[in-house]
Amino acid sequence: MRNLEGHKEFMIWFKEESEKHFCELELDKDVYGLQFQKGTKWNEGLLDEEIEKYQKELGFEFPEELKWFFKTMNGTNLPGINVFGSSGLEYDYEPIYHTFPDHLTQMKDLIDEVLKIKSISHHEMLRNSIPFIFPIERFYFMVIDNLTNPIYYISIGFENHDLNKPIVYTSLYADTLQSYLIKSILERTNHISDPEEFPERIRKSNYWTENKNR
Repeated sequence: MRNLEGHKEFMIWFKEESEKHFCELELDKDVYGLQFQKGTKWNEGLLDEEIEKYQKELGFEFPEELKWFFKTMNGTNLPGINVFGSSGLEYDYEPIYHTFPDHLTQMKDLIDEVLKIKSISHHEMLRNSIPFIFPIERFYFMVIDNLTNPIYYISIGFENHDLNKPIVYTSLYADTLQSYLIKSILERTNHISDPEEFPERIRKSNYWTENKNR
């Protein structure tokens, strides 16, 4: 795995390598779920004042790694595509990585959906030192613990299949944003999580670690 110490250096390297990867992509007609389209490129990154506005809109400060991600790239010029395997359904197009400010409402909705089910407010998160969550992709959120800021898979389910009892499921996917970007894009097909690949690592627990907090 690529290991660059500086967030800026990594993001510049990643942007170049991922765009090379996108140039070589061919659609997998057998899978469900969003795929990058061939020739996808990242949009230009955000200015410092735009990131300041982004943080203000969401109500929390981004860690440096996330800031450098958005300083380097801000969503993609092409949406993701879902071919629905061999079902014959019409292709669907949605963003994989969100663009600011175009998709701000969608991002707020993703956060609010989780917090509503968990019955916690912005104020309560501050008061109880609960890490804020930031949607990197649809089900993958950065948990801002001010340590490694890991990426968790966070999804909504229903207890005993009862639609009146929504529940939040969480599982650690990557220990850092760098690790997540490499696994989810440059090695997108194998989806090996950090806990599986590096089981010996010591990981700090947080509010989102324990499923008992559902």
